[in-house]
Amino acid sequence: MVIIYIFAVTKMTFLMNLLPKEIFISILDCLREQTLKDIDASIAISKVFATDAVYDNSLLIRATIKLLQVFFPKGENGFCEIEHYIFDMNFGKIDGRDLITSEDLWDRLNASNTYWENQFESMTSTHPLIDDNPNPDGV
Repeated sequence: MVIIYIFAVTKMTFLMNLLPKEIFISILDCLREQTLKDIDASIAISKVFATDAVYDNSLLIRATIKLLQVFFPKGENGFCEIEHYIFDMNFGKIDGRDLITSEDLWDRLNASNTYWENQFESMTSTHPLIDDNPNPDGV
């Protein structure tokens, strides 16, 4: 059981080292910058062609979010703090004020990231080779 726990913790540490804090922050900053450029481009296109054309870059944004969800999976209820930060909170800004920075989000996600710990708990409670009672028949 201890070996599996060490493996789970090592796997979590390995994944977190693959996505350092600086890279996470840079990804979110780039997504925010791209979103602002898309809005500016849409406004310019609308003026030139007298239409309400909107430049849609959502496929790339959603793909990037899915990649980040490898490291920070959605909660059991399907809620994703990264999606909430980007779409609902406009990258942490409400009424032009910074409520939460990408660094704050990183800290929050790391503090609440219990995904791998929960995976370990479910493995230890259901796997017959890890069970505390390896002889369920009492033999």
